[in-house]
Amino acid sequence: MRHCLLELQVLALIAVRAAPQIIARNMDIVGANIKAVGDFVARWHEALEWAPPAAGSVVFPRWGCAGATLSLRAKPQARWPR
Repeated sequence: MRHCLLELQVLALIAVRAAPQIIARNMDIVGANIKAVGDFVARWHEALEWAPPAAGSVVFPRWGCAGATLSLRAKPQARWPR
């Protein structure tokens, strides 16, 4: 049992020491995702609107702004990047 606790402490120490790199990587991922959503909404500005998050990573796009009834199938070239 004591051996297992020692292993957990070593893993915890590794994670704490790597925290700045982990946080920076996650912030880069969130930033790229927010940019992707912004680009998508910009392509569909007739039907979608949004406000970029002030903090965090949650975005709530709004469908049907300005009375739009546009179908997303109208622009087959505008797809999420793969």
